[in-house]
Amino acid sequence: MLVGVFPASVLLLCLAVFAQAQQVDVPRQPPYIMEPTTRSQKFVKAGEDVILQCNAEGQPDVVYEWLRNDNTITSDVIAYDANTGTLGIKGITQREEGFFNCKAKNTYQGQEAVAISPKIEVRIARVGDFPRDDGSQKTFTFTEGQYAKLPCAENLPVYYGPITFKWYTPKFGTLHEVIPDERKFIDQEGSLHFAYIERGDENVDGNREYQCAMSNTIQGLITLGGEKQVFVNSAVPESKPSAEYGSSGDLLTVERNNDAILECVFSGYQNADIKVPTVTWLDNENKPITLSSKYSIENYGRRLIIRNVIQSDEKTYFCQGKNDLGTATKGLILNVTSSPIWVEPLQSITVPEGQNAELRCYSRSAVGEVPPGPPEWHKNGVRMESGTDATKYKFSDGNRKMTVMYPNKANDIACFQCYVENSVGREFSNGCLNVILPITVTVQPDDLVQVVSKGDIVNLTVVATSDVLTPTKYRWVFKNVTYESNEAPPYVTYDPVTQLAFINTSMLTEEEFAEIDGVYGREIYHQYQSVFVDVEVSREEAPPDYPSPEDNGFPLAVWFIIPVLILILVVAGVVVWRRRKTAKRQSQSTTGSVSVTAMREDAGSDFEVAIGSVAAPDNESQVDEDEYHHYTTIDEPTEANEPPGTVDDFDYIEPRLNPPREEAEGSSGYYWPLRTPHSGVQESSQNSEYTRMGSSETTNASEVRSRPEKNSDYTSLKC
Repeated sequence: MLVGVFPASVLLLCLAVFAQAQQVDVPRQPPYIMEPTTRSQKFVKAGEDVILQCNAEGQPDVVYEWLRNDNTITSDVIAYDANTGTLGIKGITQREEGFFNCKAKNTYQGQEAVAISPKIEVRIARVGDFPRDDGSQKTFTFTEGQYAKLPCAENLPVYYGPITFKWYTPKFGTLHEVIPDERKFIDQEGSLHFAYIERGDENVDGNREYQCAMSNTIQGLITLGGEKQVFVNSAVPESKPSAEYGSSGDLLTVERNNDAILECVFSGYQNADIKVPTVTWLDNENKPITLSSKYSIENYGRRLIIRNVIQSDEKTYFCQGKNDLGTATKGLILNVTSSPIWVEPLQSITVPEGQNAELRCYSRSAVGEVPPGPPEWHKNGVRMESGTDATKYKFSDGNRKMTVMYPNKANDIACFQCYVENSVGREFSNGCLNVILPITVTVQPDDLVQVVSKGDIVNLTVVATSDVLTPTKYRWVFKNVTYESNEAPPYVTYDPVTQLAFINTSMLTEEEFAEIDGVYGREIYHQYQSVFVDVEVSREEAPPDYPSPEDNGFPLAVWFIIPVLILILVVAGVVVWRRRKTAKRQSQSTTGSVSVTAMREDAGSDFEVAIGSVAAPDNESQVDEDEYHHYTTIDEPTEANEPPGTVDDFDYIEPRLNPPREEAEGSSGYYWPLRTPHSGVQESSQNSEYTRMGSSETTNASEVRSRPEKNSDYTSLKC
């Protein structure tokens, strides 16, 4: 019996065919954008050349298209390379500013997949002009030693890019910068603060005027605001700290992942080495905030910077001003807000053909804010309207989940976008669906349940094909042990190149053969799918293994000699017995009689059976002579010289069965049928003779059987 036997040449030919089939398969992968990946801003100088880069990968190769403000680019000074994804703006002006994003697209047999990047805002770094009449106060009067504040402007000009605020005082036609120190501070809105003002602040270099300015850090240009006049009255006594200013309004509302800047200004005056209050910061648990990668403190403690704020940073912070006269504290509540926060952004997924693909678009707002509206879905950059094929695309859970039903590689590879929006802003997520050919088992044993005998070949070969984009891997599982890569279970011959696997049981010892029972699991897998083939192997039950003579310690010849010796002894015993019996007969022929005792000794137990308990009739004359003449009395001697109970010339005594033995009245003897072999009569069912003991009278057995039974009364007789 050969289980799972197969020619190796045929298997190798099959493998070659399958390998060729894999080569025909075309690798397909939708575009995956690697740059840009997040929404961003780019600030440049006017007239500068601008380069934007879009990088994506996919199969077939991707081509690129750039959009400006969601429209096709038509400007003569903006150009991009569809093969490299590079966009260039020659000598940018305000006309070329806007929001740019790229599309990465590949096409196979008319089927497109289009991925879309996040947007990049491109602006020329600049500061607009201050309004001629900004509505702010022009003249300020303070008392020496008191807190003083000069606001920059009621309405600040429009600006792009990072800026700084500065204050200047004119002197002889030249502007002199007011340098912040422990007493002077400029906040985020550009206001100039004096912890306490001095008479010298009234007449700075012979001038009473102050001017606010905004400076763009990229362009390096300064824009001046309106002039403000300052008057300072006579001095006042020392004072304890008082919180005069703290960040408020929009300054305390910061979008997630941005930096928050909190500011405090305290008044207070002392005639001491440190005239201004010392400022420290505390968190909502009243623990001091110290310098770290998360926090920085600037401008003599008046400014706290919290980097890259997250939801847990939304809490109350305390600034505390202190001098020898007292302490003042001000609380600032930071509000961390956000455009929709992704819970499950759209992700690119890969599924085998026929397996439903689920794309999820889940977001939330910041704690305490209005949740985002339902997502808006796009396919390859085009909005999916309500009339979209409902048998192919199923939306559920408030439009947050889209399922692509039974996708196939030829038609359903695509990219999808979902847009979510709340009161703060709008967010976008991109993900692509790739469909691959499934793992298909092409070679496996004909019988997955194999019962084998010693000498069989157990076929364990399993071969599968898959998509060319995702090569398959193999591993074994046998008796709860996993065998990776080139490893195989015990006694399995395995070629990892051809996947040929078998057990040649003829090469195993009995002990090794006893260990092959079990389920040989074969897993074919890659990162997107796993397929299992189990082959159950068991040994055929062998007949009982009786021990050989040699196993019992005797040579084989002895087991033949012993039966022969026994047979010889039996034959010899029979021969001796028959000779003794012949001699006894000869002795009886010579004497003419044999005693009952001798008969008993000769016949053994058969004698008792033969005699039974049959009594002779008491009065033989009263019984039909024909019925009883074949019986004889054995306890009365027939001759004077013979003792009672002797029989002459009889081979053995045989009981007569028909008719039944009867007892005659007046008789004290036994009567039984006797057969006389010396009479020359052959025993037959139709003709058997009976002889009265001590008499030569005979009768035919058939004649006797036909007679009716008489005198059923019997008496027992001791013998």
